[in-house]
Amino acid sequence: GHLLYSARDPLDGRTRIFGQPASGGAATIVLEDASQPALRPDGQRLVYHNLRSDMAGLSAIDPATGVQFRVTEYAEDMLPDWNPQGSRVVFASNREGDRRWRIYAAWAEQGGGVNTLFFGESPAWHPSMDLIAHRGCDPAGNTCGLWLMDSAGGNRSPLTTVIADDRPTWSPDGRSVVFMSNGRDGNPEIYRVDVANGQVTRLTENPALDVLPAVSPDGEWVAFASNRDGAWKIWAVPLAGGAAKAIATIKGDLGDWSTQDLQWVE
Repeated sequence: GHLLYSARDPLDGRTRIFGQPASGGAATIVLEDASQPALRPDGQRLVYHNLRSDMAGLSAIDPATGVQFRVTEYAEDMLPDWNPQGSRVVFASNREGDRRWRIYAAWAEQGGGVNTLFFGESPAWHPSMDLIAHRGCDPAGNTCGLWLMDSAGGNRSPLTTVIADDRPTWSPDGRSVVFMSNGRDGNPEIYRVDVANGQVTRLTENPALDVLPAVSPDGEWVAFASNRDGAWKIWAVPLAGGAAKAIATIKGDLGDWSTQDLQWVE
């Protein structure tokens, strides 16, 4: 498989999306002035956060032809993810006048309609069901943590109850959600929650930053970014738990890592 990630070049200040073989080797540039890659399940379209001033918002590109188009037109639109059918994109944005974060769903086409789902951040669509994991709270602003809802913003239910839990990503079988949190053990670590029973398992334990989890296509590994040995690298830890290992050096610097993302694809 391959890892897609975004990082900033410390020399020219530009942020790029890179493709990195999961087995090691050199990373290659996929897109300039772009971050937060999300490849469609069939690999035929990549949606991303466009950093060009004239293309602010979410854009999509056909990797085979290089054809690009805008999906949304607000610079605040962040962290896109695909539905299982590859027809819609869910994302978070504070584009409204009150600057509160909301979850939106857009048709993945030029000028496609956008629907507001609910307040929240960091959405991730289930790999086979109409179910979106996201960071959020109940309607009164309490019981904050990771939540589940459908693509209409309904049938909401809490998955975790720690307000700092963030960046949920599904295992391919949909049974687990992997996430990061700095509210459980004093610093950012990677965790897994069983969707059926809510049991949380800690996957990393290091005083450095362990962030931006991504599950491998075979469901065996969790990749994450970490500066645990003094430089940003991509590490991997078994989904079932175990020792972490470094698998690639990040090309560039994550800068504000909260604005970057990591995805593991076929």
